Amino acid sequence: MPKENDLEGPQDQGGKHGGQAGMPSHSPTAADQGIARDERGQERPRDNERAQQVSRKDKGNDLPGQRR
Repeated sequence: MPKENDLEGPQDQGGKHGGQAGMPSHSPTAADQGIARDERGQERPRDNERAQQVSRKDKGNDLPGQRR
């Protein structure tokens, strides 16, 4: 017979016993830095537009024709 306060049935075992469905496998970390893999498994930036606009410092010895 169920207990009076038993609203959800058996307690969730968590871990490799099922866990909670719908939870993300991991949260993005700083080490991730917006890198994703495409359908062929190659790495690419998650935000391609932002990746194209990232600036770098001019070190003074850049060759002509190189993007800044």
